[in-house]
Amino acid sequence: MRRASETIYWDVLKHASGTFYMGMSEKGLVGLQIGHQYDDFVSLISKKIPNAALEHNPKKLEQWSNQLSEYYENKRKAFDLPVDLRGTDFQQSVWTALLNIPFGQTCTYSDIAQEIGNEKAVRAVGAACGANPLMIVVPCHRVVGKDGGMHGFAGEGGVSTKQTLLKHEKN
Repeated sequence: MRRASETIYWDVLKHASGTFYMGMSEKGLVGLQIGHQYDDFVSLISKKIPNAALEHNPKKLEQWSNQLSEYYENKRKAFDLPVDLRGTDFQQSVWTALLNIPFGQTCTYSDIAQEIGNEKAVRAVGAACGANPLMIVVPCHRVVGKDGGMHGFAGEGGVSTKQTLLKHEKN
């Protein structure tokens, strides 16, 4: 039997805006999924942290639950709790750039590629957005195509969820 590499604490937040599965390490939030099932959430965590032990612990995630609720109640425009982003160096650079997109605004995949100093990596930026483990917190929904169109969203509901999030932020 393999020993757990680390413990990931998880909880589910059921809110009027949807169901959110959240997981965090001792360092910060490592996974947030909108509307997916528990098995999908476990799969996300397993890919990011092989051999992690999952422990249901609502108390550990209480502050994150509160901040997500505040976001949906128009009381919060930014999250200020620690995150523990795990990915390649390239993904990390894209996710960091996404954090710089102001609430209620959008930019293009090309803009992000330029910001990270690799203007030819537009498709790779799209792939990194699709691999973002912290939807909403790391706002990949704020990235649109060069034509201003919605070109994919890995969250449940796809592009319609992306449109809903953008509409929420513009109100």
